Amino acid sequence: MAEGRRYRGLLIGNAVFPFDPNGLPALNGPRDDVAQLRQVLTDAQVGLFDSTDLETLADHGIQDVREAVDELFTKAKRGDVVLLYYSGHGLLDERGTLYLCANNTRSSALRSTALSAIEINNIVDSSAASSTVIILDCCYSGAFKSAAAEAPLSGRGRYVLTSSRSTQLTRAANSPGQPSPFTGQLVRALRTAQPDKAAAHLSIVEVYQQVHDWVTVGTVIAPQLRFTGEGDVAFARRPAHPLPAQPQKDMVTAVDTPEQAEDTTNQQLADGNKKRAAPSQAQPAASRMSRRRALAALSFAGVAAGGGTLSWALWPKGAQSGADSNKSTSADPGKSTSADPGNPVFEVPSGKGKIDAVMQVPVPDDPQSDAPRDYWLFAGSDYLRVSISSTAQYPVDRVLRGTTKLSSWGATIGQANHFPEGIDAVLRVPGESNQYWVFSKNQYICIEVSPEKPYNDELVSGPSPISDWSDAFRGFTSIDAVIPVPGNTNQVWVFSGKNYVLTELKDSGEAGGAARTYGAISAGWKGSIGSLEGFSTGIDAAIPLPDHPDQYWVFSGMQYVKIEILTDKDHTDSVLQDPSTLRTEPT
Repeated sequence: MAEGRRYRGLLIGNAVFPFDPNGLPALNGPRDDVAQLRQVLTDAQVGLFDSTDLETLADHGIQDVREAVDELFTKAKRGDVVLLYYSGHGLLDERGTLYLCANNTRSSALRSTALSAIEINNIVDSSAASSTVIILDCCYSGAFKSAAAEAPLSGRGRYVLTSSRSTQLTRAANSPGQPSPFTGQLVRALRTAQPDKAAAHLSIVEVYQQVHDWVTVGTVIAPQLRFTGEGDVAFARRPAHPLPAQPQKDMVTAVDTPEQAEDTTNQQLADGNKKRAAPSQAQPAASRMSRRRALAALSFAGVAAGGGTLSWALWPKGAQSGADSNKSTSADPGKSTSADPGNPVFEVPSGKGKIDAVMQVPVPDDPQSDAPRDYWLFAGSDYLRVSISSTAQYPVDRVLRGTTKLSSWGATIGQANHFPEGIDAVLRVPGESNQYWVFSKNQYICIEVSPEKPYNDELVSGPSPISDWSDAFRGFTSIDAVIPVPGNTNQVWVFSGKNYVLTELKDSGEAGGAARTYGAISAGWKGSIGSLEGFSTGIDAAIPLPDHPDQYWVFSGMQYVKIEILTDKDHTDSVLQDPSTLRTEPT
């Protein structure tokens, strides 16, 4: 019986992280999460916890957190039910181990300044408690792995309830005074449980089922429940009458980072139901085998995308579509121009202040090359095709096609919403030599480019909202640049403003992936761009050097620098050539 057990608990809420404010932005929800959960768990009508047995810890350092967790489980006796709750930032290390962040956590030193799931399991394994309930409201919380089924347990069961899957972000409160969506619904489930059921108590499984149903409406972020042991555990009394629910106004609009909070342009947010948008339902081509045949048979076709109609039209009969169309604005667009030694001819187009993005030209005889020689460079509404230098002091060896308007990509970039005005970054689809995700503002498309001239382009899917990538990009509402990880075709560094994230892309070739590490450029790239003025606050593009996939030309504004990233465990980075200024076209 629940009434014969002693319930002990520790509620941890960390909202501010002054030792790493860039890598770990402040959160609105944790203090309210802890306060509201404590209130309902000790409520006379529904709570099973005595107020003296439910400790709270808000914005404490890692030493206090470790000691409090250890003391909670060490003091527990056989027959006790022990609750450990955490609300705050969760981070994954390079091995996918989950860390819970404390007030003094630094994302660059997780092992010494944060509490790992491994540490928590080791502490729980030594406890005499009959049952353990661990509730985590943080990003990547589903990565918390409980003890294996065959591991000896001192008690009867261990329950791990998480706010998201292992690769998902978790939405935080949008403004002060609100709980997070997950904890808010957890409190709601305890306060408003159906009073007419026969069971006198709410089990942790019943609570999870109700929270899961509420939280997953309109979103792919899904709470998880894992259990090791036997039986279920009573978590609260069933109220004789439902208690008044706490106000939930606008709670589910909450997001995890300031970047997400600033994204107010996603047109897929329903007017009367402001929940976070689910991944786009825009339909891709039915299959890779049939896409070309389907496109060839249609002059145009419409698909729903974000509530509108997207034209998949081929070019009108007699018109030309392709990355190298004849609509060049240069004096002699068809002529390849070789650079004189020491005098590169590449110049940023007149009126443009930077290179916005780069895209590999597919190589027919080397489809999996990670460092091809030819690239398209994008600047505003213009682009050029160039050959990259591998040894010279200047990034571009020669210009293969002069300045041309993005509108010439008529089947893809040229007709997709605001894409003809400029694109921000390009990411190659893993395992595909000629498919790319192209990003512009808060949207992206997937395109396929023929490896043969004139490099005809086809639309695979989109436009779709960048929120599809929230797990992979850690909530960035737009991205600035991508650097491929040397020696790993599925990993990339993605940059947005002064921050970056190391992302593991999906093997399936679908959009999305899992963020591995996250932080400020100034902290994570101290050996190279993090130490350079201008580069440390944001980069615009990067290109691996031909024949040297661990060396990169990196662009920021009108500056470029050559760096090296070793394929060691820490991806040690260094500057090979000091920053210099790109040339500009004469006006």
